[in-house]
Amino acid sequence: MNPATPDLSRFRCRRCGACCRIPGGLVRLREGESASLAAALGMDEQTFLDRHALLAPDRRSLVLRDRPDGACEMLGDDGLCRVHAAKPAQCREFPFSWRNPDSARLCPGLRALAESAEKSHAEPAEVAEYKPHTESAEIEPHAENAESAEKPHAESAEGAE
Repeated sequence: MNPATPDLSRFRCRRCGACCRIPGGLVRLREGESASLAAALGMDEQTFLDRHALLAPDRRSLVLRDRPDGACEMLGDDGLCRVHAAKPAQCREFPFSWRNPDSARLCPGLRALAESAEKSHAEPAEVAEYKPHTESAEIEPHAENAESAEKPHAESAEGAE
């Protein structure tokens, strides 16, 4: 067990967009996701790819472009995902199936869980490091309620290899 990993069953997204601003982050696109994202933005897939995607540094996949400030290009000025209904699986999986070294420091929801775990000495849960998929997979979105909604994120460029 990793003592720095809190019990994620109690995670509540704060909808702050911090996961979309992780320095050096990459959001890898799986097969079929560019078409869904293009449709969500009202454009054809080739236009989407030309404007919003590029080849990953490791040349194994396409990734979403960043804004000039380093945030995900899909993060709106209001701090919310512009393509929430079609966001990539990698974003939907955060922080339940992956996180990077900066996640707990930058994400208020994870930070609150870590602090709570330290106070209660609760047994932490193990979380796998993100490994990009090369094939499309159906991912069920996490249930949302009034105080919680999932947000996209970025993986650390260091953790991409």
